Amino acid sequence: MIDIQEIPPDKIDTSSPNIRSVMDETGSLAESMESHGQLEPGTGWWEGDRFHIATGHRRAEACRHLNIPFLARIIEPLSGSDLIEFQLVENIQAEALMAEDLENAVGTLMETYGSASEVGKRLGKSAGWISTVVSAGKARESLIELNRPEAPQQPVHDLSTSTASQFAQLKDEDNRKAAYEEALRRSKSEKQLSPHVVKDVVEEFKEREIRDVPAYVHKLKVTRAKLVQKRADIEAEIDRIDAKIAELTERDRP
Repeated sequence: MIDIQEIPPDKIDTSSPNIRSVMDETGSLAESMESHGQLEPGTGWWEGDRFHIATGHRRAEACRHLNIPFLARIIEPLSGSDLIEFQLVENIQAEALMAEDLENAVGTLMETYGSASEVGKRLGKSAGWISTVVSAGKARESLIELNRPEAPQQPVHDLSTSTASQFAQLKDEDNRKAAYEEALRRSKSEKQLSPHVVKDVVEEFKEREIRDVPAYVHKLKVTRAKLVQKRADIEAEIDRIDAKIAELTERDRP
């Protein structure tokens, strides 16, 4: 049987671990809860007379702000990677995590379980999705020093996971940083890097990382041959269409 309780605000342990590094919009959430109540319960467990939150930190903070009980489902105590996994599942489903928090949490689970497939099974995600998030996290780590001591216009921690994973395709760390700075220069934006600019810059910088030139030349030749064949097929189709148009036009003449 599900045990849902009303937790007095003064019983909530505010030091409960949370994979979310920023708890924003608590004020607006409190306003909504004041009008409509707490629509979704959080989760947590009791240790003595203190209640530890697993999920629902923002809702709990809003309840503290309003001085009303926090509605929570009681679960077994969690810690370490088990708690991270539990919090990740809820936040991924709600798409409520900042990219940096998501990458850090998934990276911690990778260290615990050792494989993208295992972490993916636990979170209900594909191994490819896990690998993308992990690579984005590694890219962010290698870029973070760009914020010190002279921060660029675009703080590295504001990168989306998809953008960070683009930079992660570059194997050389110095190359990665140079690509980031070049993409920043070309975007000329204080808010976000253009995805198209990032893609173009990363493709350009990949050229600097070619280690096996003969193999790469062979790959380019194969790609070229496919494109030449595709062009021939397109031209043949155009000729067929032109011939059909001419045939029908001639037939339609009085």
